Amino acid sequence: MVAAAEQDYHEARDLADGLITSARELIDAGWTDFEAAVEVYACLRTGEPATLVTLISAVALVRVAKLAPPELTKPVGNEEPS
Repeated sequence: MVAAAEQDYHEARDLADGLITSARELIDAGWTDFEAAVEVYACLRTGEPATLVTLISAVALVRVAKLAPPELTKPVGNEEPS
């Protein structure tokens, strides 16, 4: 069971890498964050089983947590008024 889960993880990681690259290319081409997110969502929604999509999301979130500076991982919209 652990070997199967690890295989699923590697598949999800590879798919996440491709989607991250695609999102970066869209943003570099001038798409807004929202537009890029909708495009990635559409790819996930139509192309992958829901359980794999969930694992891809988890892989991407862990990658953001590991790579992004802490100030970029703070919740958005929860700032205290000045």
